Amino acid sequence: MANSKSSQSPLTAAVLRKTEWTITKPARVGVILGILGLLMRYSWINTLPLVSGDQGWPTVSRLKTYFPWPRIWDATDGLGGINATFNSFRYPIYAIEGWMAHFGAHWWLIERVVQYLPDAVVVPIAGWYLAREIVGESRWSLLGAVLFASSTYLLIESNSEVPLALGAAIGCFALVSFVRSLKHLSIKWAVVTALWMALASAVDIRPAFITALMMGLYFVVSSITEPTPRLIAKRLGISTLAGALYLTTQLFWLLPLLAYGTNSQLPIAKQPDFN
Repeated sequence: MANSKSSQSPLTAAVLRKTEWTITKPARVGVILGILGLLMRYSWINTLPLVSGDQGWPTVSRLKTYFPWPRIWDATDGLGGINATFNSFRYPIYAIEGWMAHFGAHWWLIERVVQYLPDAVVVPIAGWYLAREIVGESRWSLLGAVLFASSTYLLIESNSEVPLALGAAIGCFALVSFVRSLKHLSIKWAVVTALWMALASAVDIRPAFITALMMGLYFVVSSITEPTPRLIAKRLGISTLAGALYLTTQLFWLLPLLAYGTNSQLPIAKQPDFN
């Protein structure tokens, strides 16, 4: 039998060589994708205020009240009103906005630095990064950036409620870290997972919740495909560690929530609105 390589036509061999091309410099690819993301959102690069959907335009004086940290019992924001958990998970982001306002930044700059430009840069990188974890260093992982950044959901949310799109993108990084933590039984990746989840939650708790569900699904599937009791126990321990560390980062609003309604002297509604 003739050697299979020698029987290939020059055209077939060239195609195979191209399809086998891998990404050997991921950092450079990430930078390029980030720049392309900014070019896609070139209309955001100006000094005009960006307001869409329920994204409002707070005054600088209001933002300064978030410095150095938002007040947890503010009746208009957080645990002080009928929407008891409405914005409390966003306090780290509010604090950043408050610090910027305190040192003289205007809202048009703050919203771009904190939300819009990170969304433009991170979305294509996140799609590629997640695909790269699945297909390896193949150039086909770049298709993940295209599919993710051009998805109807991400396009709509980036034009209406940016935190949802940005939170979903950050969730991709958290998901990759979680997968690696279970594959390698790595405490380091469990810690990284918790930090990514904390960042996603500070942007918006809803995509972080969906990301957590995806992590749970991955744990179940990995346990079914590799039903070794010892391995499952180790992975459960790693998952528990990541979850405990993540919950620890959320204590700044979880603890006040647990105390909500227990003090009858507080001027707040008896039941929070969880819709």
